[in-house]
Amino acid sequence: SSLNASNLSSGTVPSARLPSTGKLLKVQTLVSGSGYNTTSVIPFDTSTPTISEGIEVMSQSYTPVASNSKILHILSSAVTSSTNGKIVIWSIFNGSSNIGAFANSTANPVQPAELWNQFTCQAVENSSGNTSARTYSVRMGVPSQRGHWLQTNNYNYYLGAKAVYTILELAP
Repeated sequence: SSLNASNLSSGTVPSARLPSTGKLLKVQTLVSGSGYNTTSVIPFDTSTPTISEGIEVMSQSYTPVASNSKILHILSSAVTSSTNGKIVIWSIFNGSSNIGAFANSTANPVQPAELWNQFTCQAVENSSGNTSARTYSVRMGVPSQRGHWLQTNNYNYYLGAKAVYTILELAP
């Protein structure tokens, strides 16, 4: 009963003996190399972006393992705008519910037409009290000019760049 676990060389440990909180239940990753450019508007104001604003740049279906888990969304990509110093906005949605809104300004006085801003953002949500399948989507837009996802504002796409959207489900 007082055996140090480092002395175990074989056998199994019952799952009931493992911690129940913070345990990783599931990981799902979507990788996309699709580039987009758009003039679709997401206002840069105090309002929360809606599912009807911007354009969809990524989407994935997900079914939670547990009804009481926490779901961590990690998104990494590159964006730029057609005008130096302007804003690009993106959001993560669970169905039509916004679970995270993010913005980035692009500024490069030396080569504004070639600048990519690499970003990583995170959003956390509860698994909604059920294990029903749902669809998550990422939408991108601009307040007033043209925005680019995985492209420079000259529509160039370099080095096999990818957007990566990972969902991690954690036990509460």
